[in-house]
Amino acid sequence: MKLSLTEKALRIALKAHEGQTRKGEEVPYSTHPVMVGLRLAQNGFSEEVIAAAIVHDTVEDTGVSFDDIEKELGKAVADIVRGVTHNDELPWEEKKKGYAELIRNGSEEVKAVALMDKIHNA
Repeated sequence: MKLSLTEKALRIALKAHEGQTRKGEEVPYSTHPVMVGLRLAQNGFSEEVIAAAIVHDTVEDTGVSFDDIEKELGKAVADIVRGVTHNDELPWEEKKKGYAELIRNGSEEVKAVALMDKIHNA
C-alpha cells in the first residue's frame, strides 16, 4: 500500500515527537503539528503544505534533519520546513530576528504554516 504524503508526514511526526508533551501540559506534543496541518487542510492548502505543517517542528525539536524530510517527503515540503525553522545556533534575539526575516521573505506556503503555527500556539 502506497502512503500519501500526509500519512508519511504523520508517521514521521508521531515517531519524532514520541514522549514529548506541550509546555506546561500533559497533552502529547504531536497534537500541535497535527492541528496546524488539519487547519491548513480545512482551508484548502495543498498536501505539501499540510505535510510541512505536520513536520514543521521536527528539525528544531527532534533528531530529524532537513535531509530526512527531503528524502521522505520531497524538496517542496523540506523547503517549507526550512522556511519556518529557527536557527538555534544564534543568540535568542538574533534567532528571532532571523526567523522574522525568513517569514517575511518566505513563500505564501511558508507564511501559511508560520501563521497557523502562531494561531494554534496562541
